[in-house]
Amino acid sequence: MNLRNHLIAALLMVIAVMAGAFLLIPGERETALMYFRDKEFEQALDRYEAQVRSGNLSPTVIMPLANLYLQYGRVESAVALLERYVEEHPDDLTARRQLGVYYMYAQRPDDYLMNLEQMTRVDIGEDQLRELSRIYNFRGDIDRQVEVLEALVRLYPDHAEDFLDLARLQANLRRFEDAAATLEQMASRFPETMTGEAVLFRVYVLLDAGESRSAFAVARQAVADAPAATLARVAGELSGPFVARSHPELALELLAPHEAALHEDPRLLALYMRLLALNGRGGEAFAALHALWRDGTLPQQAVEPLLELAVNRREVDVAFDVVARTDVMLLADWLMVATAEMALSVGRHDVALGLVEQLGEDFLQERPVLAARLAVLREDGPAIARWIGAAERRLPELDAEQRVDLATLYGRLDRRGDALALLGRVVAAGDAPADVFARVARLYVTLDAVADGLAATEAARRPTAPGPVDAAWAALAAAAGREDEAVAWLDGLPDDAAAAVTLREIHAVAADAGAWGAALAAAERLYRLRAASDDLALLTRALVMAAYDDEALAPLRPLLAVAPPPGLVAAVADRLREAGADRLAAALTPLVAAGEGDATAVPALSEAQAAVVAEAAALIAGGRAGAALPLTRPLATAGEAGAGAYLATVLAATNLGRSPLHDVLQEQTAALTDPNVTEAGRQAAVATLVQLGAFEVVLPLVETMAADMGGSWLYVFVEAATRVGAEDRLVAFLQRELDRSDLDRTAIEERLYLLTEHGGDLAVLPALARYALELGEGWIFTYEDTLQRLGRVDELAAFLERRLGLPGTDAETRRGLAFRLLDLGRKKPAEAAFRAMAAAEGPEGDNLRQLLYLWGPRPAAEQIEWLRRKAVARPEGPARGPWMRLLADLGQPHLALGLVSQEVLWASDDADLLDTALAVMAAAEERATLAAFVTHRMGREPPGPRLHALARRALTEGLYVAARHGYERLLAVDPSDRPALRGLGHAAYLNGAFDVAMGALAPYLASETGTWEDNFYMAEMLQRRGETVAARGRYVRALEVMERVAGRDRDYVLRRSHALLLHRAGRSDAGIALFRTLLEERPDDQATRAELLAALLETRRFAEAAEVMRGRQQDRPAPVPPLQPTPRPALAEAPR
Repeated sequence: MNLRNHLIAALLMVIAVMAGAFLLIPGERETALMYFRDKEFEQALDRYEAQVRSGNLSPTVIMPLANLYLQYGRVESAVALLERYVEEHPDDLTARRQLGVYYMYAQRPDDYLMNLEQMTRVDIGEDQLRELSRIYNFRGDIDRQVEVLEALVRLYPDHAEDFLDLARLQANLRRFEDAAATLEQMASRFPETMTGEAVLFRVYVLLDAGESRSAFAVARQAVADAPAATLARVAGELSGPFVARSHPELALELLAPHEAALHEDPRLLALYMRLLALNGRGGEAFAALHALWRDGTLPQQAVEPLLELAVNRREVDVAFDVVARTDVMLLADWLMVATAEMALSVGRHDVALGLVEQLGEDFLQERPVLAARLAVLREDGPAIARWIGAAERRLPELDAEQRVDLATLYGRLDRRGDALALLGRVVAAGDAPADVFARVARLYVTLDAVADGLAATEAARRPTAPGPVDAAWAALAAAAGREDEAVAWLDGLPDDAAAAVTLREIHAVAADAGAWGAALAAAERLYRLRAASDDLALLTRALVMAAYDDEALAPLRPLLAVAPPPGLVAAVADRLREAGADRLAAALTPLVAAGEGDATAVPALSEAQAAVVAEAAALIAGGRAGAALPLTRPLATAGEAGAGAYLATVLAATNLGRSPLHDVLQEQTAALTDPNVTEAGRQAAVATLVQLGAFEVVLPLVETMAADMGGSWLYVFVEAATRVGAEDRLVAFLQRELDRSDLDRTAIEERLYLLTEHGGDLAVLPALARYALELGEGWIFTYEDTLQRLGRVDELAAFLERRLGLPGTDAETRRGLAFRLLDLGRKKPAEAAFRAMAAAEGPEGDNLRQLLYLWGPRPAAEQIEWLRRKAVARPEGPARGPWMRLLADLGQPHLALGLVSQEVLWASDDADLLDTALAVMAAAEERATLAAFVTHRMGREPPGPRLHALARRALTEGLYVAARHGYERLLAVDPSDRPALRGLGHAAYLNGAFDVAMGALAPYLASETGTWEDNFYMAEMLQRRGETVAARGRYVRALEVMERVAGRDRDYVLRRSHALLLHRAGRSDAGIALFRTLLEERPDDQATRAELLAALLETRRFAEAAEVMRGRQQDRPAPVPPLQPTPRPALAEAPR
């Protein structure tokens, strides 16, 4: 029983052990994991894939299998596996993160994004949101990025930059209210971050949201919080948004409290003045800036606002003074355009042309018509054509004023048809202002196309809606003889400033056309409206000319040129007394004393006429003759009595007894020299005389005034002299003026421009010679250009040399002068200039390079010595390396080697110096020194790039033993160094160590195609060993590579090697033919002759070989079947 129990117990134990052992046997999954951990990847891959095929998609299978796929580069398999898993387990974030990584590996950004979005739906984590924001930003999907950032600032509001990014995007989407709210949250949570750009951005956003006062409050608080030293600067920066968003009043309100500090910062001063102008206080700003300008204390940054104000306010003298005394390169292009346009409008062509001379034409790119006008003034034909072409291409962009300017240019260039067509388009458009339409009318008159203009303006008029085109029509109607219609239209004009501009233009057009009735009507209205001195001049002239022009005013004509007949005057006086006009009659009494007249010649005035005369007499007696004349003018056409009354009024108004024209001339001429007449009175007198065309009367007087006072008098004198044909007098005057020593820069430049315009190159040349250097670059160019045009080469060269000798001339200018001397054929002074500039330069200096070019490839001994002295002035060592290279390039390698001693050179580790020394030694053919130096350097260099370079240099220079030594050292460290294997193969082959060469080239060519030389050397060595078939294969390979070599058909040596390879590769006929061709090209080339001879002997062409040996080549006979070539090395590459 006991035995039985023992047996049962033993049996149970065995069963238990066997069951445990069975449980310990690993399954497929455990076996796969064991293989994976033991890095037995192939077995693990098989096991895991079997698990997947059996339907096991647990993470313990999926994750290792995906990693195995990556080990084998099967990224798509890994992606597909995880996609299959997450499809069944969409909420497994760990798997999704891993899938995202695999998507990146597979470069599938769209799937990566979709997976990330799915993860965010499961768990809105901060990292996922930031990654989504980054991706949406990269893709430009702003709407979705805004949604993500809104979630970020709501769920994770601990980062100020998130609020700022969100606000920027909201503003970009024009959601300004949302952006403002976001920035308010940011300011509340992170007040310390609301500085600088953040505040500026917030102000912009609030303004865009329509909350201007809130924006102002934010800006004002930011200014208040700023340190005291920066208050004004911060206020200036924050005023920018208010100006940009059309709230200049708030900008000024922000900056005004800090006005006292503005003068300490020129930029803020300029800003403040611009703000004053924007707020309607331009006069105040101009006065302040002009005062600083006059005192010489205006900072450069405020010059531009001053000029802008001067141009806008038509302060011509100030604007031109600023331009003359400022570096215009520092000013804005648009302001230079406006200045040039103003200069042209007031006849200051010199100023406009001066801007072009200083700036070039680039600043006119946006104003091609203005550029063309200036080109016309310069008489620059190519520029005229270029700019007019540019204007025509941009015609739809040009405003009406520019189109009229272009039409004016067409007229000046005899392109009448183009001018009329363009004017027609301007009129038809109907959108030009009144002053532009007045110019249109004047241009039609100038083009002798009044009928065309009248037809165009009549078609464009709208009776029910009067517009600016009506002014052009009225002027053209007057010019066409329809004065009554024009005058009727003028009577309906309102009394305002716009009407004054229109009236003046209509007067000008009517006067140019000889329509004096309409001109007089316009002048009368203009004088009544403004009563300016120049308006009175227009009126006086119109009164006189209307009498000449109008048949109804015939009774006045005898009085216009001479004193009137006394009898007629007496009769008029009697009638005036009868009408009660005693004062007016008494004014005529002195004229009656000259003789008796027939009183019955003039009938009596009517009561109405007598009343008008009486009123006029009262006005004259009160000193208001200008108002009296228009009042009585209607009487001139009211019968003889009315004409007589008008006549008497004219006589009384013009100081009695003489021609009105004569009287006006005498009175105004006297005013020019009357010490009691104010300066304004003098200007009015001159304006009157010029308007009346009295240039001969004016000329001597204004010449004196031009000399004494300059300014506008100078231009009056120029116009007067030009009108009367006194060009010689004008030229002499300008030359005398330029001899004065008291002129400032502006005055000198004015006179130079005028003398150039009216006297030409010869007349202005002496003055240019005197002033060019004093006035600076622009005038220097003008003087040099004038000398060039006149062919005065010697004077030009002397001037250029003089400039070279001036102290303070910068290097760039000196270099340009030297090149110009070269262009003039003055090599010696140019060379001296380059040598002086190169004195401080190294070998790579531009001036030294130019000097070497002038010296040629082989400089003289003195020049070489100059270079050597420059070199030894540098510290011995690396600093002299570039000089060694330069002297070697100039054919002086031995001199170059002497720059650095052997001790310094051999001890140096400077790579550039060592490379230079090697090259110079090779150029000097110092082979022993080169060999010793290379060997020495190889002993100092550790294996690496420098040792590679030394070995290559040794191989190139034929130092094969040294090259072998270097490459063997490299291979001792890295036996797989392929460049070293190739280098050793070449060096050993060329040194005759064929076994070593074979041992290096064989492994190199085992995995490389190699060059044709590599394969050729290998073939030669195989041939030596009797391996003919292998050698032939290598020859064929070498030939294939050779025939792909670029430039092979042009290089003689390569062609000779090609011929040899053709022969060795079994294409002897072709090879021998190429050898013959080469020998015909170079009959004395013994290497080619030897190669040809060897090829002929090897192919048993003994007769041809004999001919070659005798130096004679005959026509090739029929080929003899070749024998097997004898193994030998190529003569061209034979070992040394």
